[in-house]
Amino acid sequence: MNLDTPQEFLFTVPAGVSTLRVQAWGAGGGRALGGVACAGGAGGYAEAVLTVTPGESLMVVVGGAGGRPTGQPGGAGGMPGGGGAGGSSTGQTGGGGGGFSGVLRGIAPLLIAGGGGGGGGATASSRCPGGGGGGLVGGTGGNGNGGGGGTQTGGGLTGGSGGSTAGTSLQGGVGGSRNDSGGGGGGGYFGGGGGDGASSDANSGGGGSGFVTGTMTVLEPGTFLGPGNRLAPERGDSGESGTPGRVIITLGM
Repeated sequence: MNLDTPQEFLFTVPAGVSTLRVQAWGAGGGRALGGVACAGGAGGYAEAVLTVTPGESLMVVVGGAGGRPTGQPGGAGGMPGGGGAGGSSTGQTGGGGGGFSGVLRGIAPLLIAGGGGGGGGATASSRCPGGGGGGLVGGTGGNGNGGGGGTQTGGGLTGGSGGSTAGTSLQGGVGGSRNDSGGGGGGGYFGGGGGDGASSDANSGGGGSGFVTGTMTVLEPGTFLGPGNRLAPERGDSGESGTPGRVIITLGM
């Protein structure tokens, strides 16, 4: 099963199957509008072999890309997957955070690949790009001055006092609304913080954190080079800035 269209659905484990190999890429954050058009952060990568029970139902989430704004309202947060929306502006406008991709048992995450943070509305390139999705920890937006990345214990903090919100469990924070607006935080195990709005040069959002259980686990963050595990041929363009995530499930025995 190879899914690259944003969606969430219940997957029923087939009879005779006790393990699943899952590979997931979080969605990329959305690019800002105006100024230097800060790019959204790339999604993270998560992989594990999960122990399952035949007949049980698992929630599979393929994260939606963070939206790029077309006017003053901020870019939409990537859905599903908990991407935070960019803030509204009268100048440069922030992009939405990308949604996480992964597998949950009920409300308990089994595997999460974090989404990238949205680009901040700015004329200064130091505010770019959105933080990459995690990884154990999501990346901080911009040149270390934007929304914080989600961690294994809590959501990413805001970039300051410019009206943004912090990330929470499975949900990225919202970018601050000012003359220039901040990018939204990426969804994740804990979401990234929204980038602060400003009278000039807003901040980009932070990336959401990843999470794995099971065996043969891998967590690789997105970076300025691209998504986690970016050279995997099966990835396609999933997890790039402004693109959805992907989930691949291989049945074991």
